[in-house]
Order: sequence, then C-alpha cells, then structure tokens
Amino acid sequence: ARTEKPRFVFLGNLGRRKGVHLLLEAAALAREPWVVVLAGGEEEPGFMQWTRDEITRQSLGHRLEVLGPVVGNAKIDLLAGAQGFVLP
Repeated sequence: ARTEKPRFVFLGNLGRRKGVHLLLEAAALAREPWVVVLAGGEEEPGFMQWTRDEITRQSLGHRLEVLGPVVGNAKIDLLAGAQGFVLP
C-alpha cells in the first residue's frame, strides 16, 4: 500500500498567467492528500513571495512547496520523482 502522498510538479514561471493562484485555490478545497511542488522563476515581480505568503496565510504548507528556479538535470529528477505534471 502506498503511504506517501501523490506528488505533482508545476514547472514554469510562477505567475497568474500560468494559473499558480488556481493551484492555491484547489489546494484549499482538496480533500484527498497530495502535494504540488512549484518550481520555476517569477513571471511577475513579487509573485513568488506572494505565493509563499499565501501558502502560509492559508496553512497550505502540507500541500504546496515552492522551490524556485530549477535547472539542468534537477528538472529531470524532479519530474521523474512525480506522479504527474500540472499546468492549470
């Protein structure tokens, strides 16, 4: 039996255009256990900090993890260790 939460990856520039704010909304509503790792740079100045602040404010640290920029083989490793890729 699987004991770990399913792990998904968002890989791209963090910003509203990419729907990162929608992932936060989904995380707040979700009942099933899962984790989304947000990896990438900022599309909008200050958006990464806003994302971290919202995760803290809404107590979503058990669902969302912000890595920031990931390059080279680290991208491959990150995706290989995930059950899926999300891009809202």
